[in-house]
Amino acid sequence: AVVSTQSTGKLDRLNMIKMKISEKGKHDNTTPGGGPSKISLEEKLSELHQLSVTQGRQSFTDDEKRLIQFHMSNLEYACGAQLNGVSAMWWDQHEEYSQFTGDHCLFHRGYSTIAEALAKGLDIRLNQEVSHIDYSGDKVIVRTTKDEFLADKVIVTLPVAIILDVNFHPLLPDWKVHAINRMGVGIIEKVALKFPRNFWSEKIKDSQFFGHVPSTEELRGMFTIFYDLTNPDGNGPHVLVTVICGEAVSYRKETSSSAIVSNCLTLLRNMFRDVPNPTDYWVTNWSRDKYSRMAYSYVSVGTQAKDYSTLADDIEEKVFFAGEATNRRFPQTVTGAYLSGVREACKIVERGFSIPDL
Repeated sequence: AVVSTQSTGKLDRLNMIKMKISEKGKHDNTTPGGGPSKISLEEKLSELHQLSVTQGRQSFTDDEKRLIQFHMSNLEYACGAQLNGVSAMWWDQHEEYSQFTGDHCLFHRGYSTIAEALAKGLDIRLNQEVSHIDYSGDKVIVRTTKDEFLADKVIVTLPVAIILDVNFHPLLPDWKVHAINRMGVGIIEKVALKFPRNFWSEKIKDSQFFGHVPSTEELRGMFTIFYDLTNPDGNGPHVLVTVICGEAVSYRKETSSSAIVSNCLTLLRNMFRDVPNPTDYWVTNWSRDKYSRMAYSYVSVGTQAKDYSTLADDIEEKVFFAGEATNRRFPQTVTGAYLSGVREACKIVERGFSIPDL
């Protein structure tokens, strides 16, 4: 089944049910003082779903049950984790703050266009794996596998999954380490398929994305959403990107890229007519990438929402921290990561440090 942006009816009804469940879950799961909650989002959703059936006499058709799994999968995609590990109270804490408005934007040439633009004119050293950060003296010493650098200030932008792989001297304070260990390490994977032609627009019209409703709960998280990254002029390359999330991430760890692509093609051929073989493909494996081991953070069960702010706190005004997991307002996003870097640069300047012309 295909869910596009033109779908109404049952999908609207399920959207309303989802919003009621998540809002009630937040209010029923309050923890005084903004502390950690031990109730997972999956527990609360299951509880309230059952209440809607028994007390509200709300019945669900088979199609609606499958749409619920679709929404659950989208939540797992947004959180980067199985819902049984996500805090029911704090999973969407960032929505307490004003968020950006406007349409979503797809970078048809990839996110590298952002990095390339920001890197212009900068002295960036590649292939430098940081092993030690020594902030015991007046200067900060950063050692890599190749070189040693001396700095007045250092901004650490490592993913939370690998921050503690670096040897800090002195050791990071306990309050910082505990916040790092509590923060959820979210993992999703993506599959990019390049085709010789567009075969999907006839069905989804002008939408830039479409969804796939899983036929069973066991298939939740497998290729639930597809994004059309074809150039706006329609001249190609014709690219679809889809996502593996939730419990399905373990499938990626055990399966070859070619087998994953084959399964994805089988699904697409059940949804569309005349699907050609891809001319190229790419399947991420971020969970096994030694320089990330994750996709983005989430508020895990037992984590406090303020841990985002704790991760952003500097050490002795020498070692500063940036990255999406340090941005309580915009976590899990490229926007949040970028703004956190600007925040830390401003913090250094405001404290009287003069940055030389680059």
